[in-house]
Amino acid sequence: MSASVSKWFGFSFIAFPEDPEFNARYFIRGACEEAIKAFLNADRRKGLMLHSVPAFEASGDCMIVVHRNQRLQVSNVQEKFAEALAVLNSLL
Repeated sequence: MSASVSKWFGFSFIAFPEDPEFNARYFIRGACEEAIKAFLNADRRKGLMLHSVPAFEASGDCMIVVHRNQRLQVSNVQEKFAEALAVLNSLL
């Protein structure tokens, strides 16, 4: 869903005007915009872009990497865990 369509449906996202590439890839939502912007500093945004997962969600100390419409094959489990760990490390 594009940002303009999302806004039409009433969704609002936190934007990083200084980082249009990040804005184009991720839709960030949360209760406290100031805290989220402070946490997602330039280094963390760069790390997320580097690891380029399709989507992830986080709440408190939990995080999940989301691959929509994709069934996880047993042979890919280690690769997907490594991918999720790389995303987590970019946020630390």
